[in-house]
Amino acid sequence: MSQFGSKRRRFFERNRIQRLRQQSQVAIATWMRIIIAKGTDFEILDSKVYFREEDVNWSLLRQCEKVRQFNPIGMATYYDICVQQGNYSHFKKAAAWKFGELKGEWKLLGRRVAFWKGVQITVTRVNE
Repeated sequence: MSQFGSKRRRFFERNRIQRLRQQSQVAIATWMRIIIAKGTDFEILDSKVYFREEDVNWSLLRQCEKVRQFNPIGMATYYDICVQQGNYSHFKKAAAWKFGELKGEWKLLGRRVAFWKGVQITVTRVNE
């Protein structure tokens, strides 16, 4: 079986269990102590947390020229993170990516945003 086949199978086997756990959890993405994304409806694949578009602070992101094809998932568009602190602007190049509309078994990751390159992700239990 291919590397992607086994990865895909693990993703879908874990998905149902993770969804039950995530119902009482919140994921937060921060960089330089600024919250970039926060939400309770998220997906996890290969240790990356994928946030819904609605849970992302888009005023801190700017689309960059980088795009990449992730086989067999689809095309990802990258974003720079731009944070203003006092008189200084801080940039993190191509530190976020988003898949467009996806079909089939990858649909769960469609229109979701993930982060890397030093963006800190924390997943904590929601106080009920």
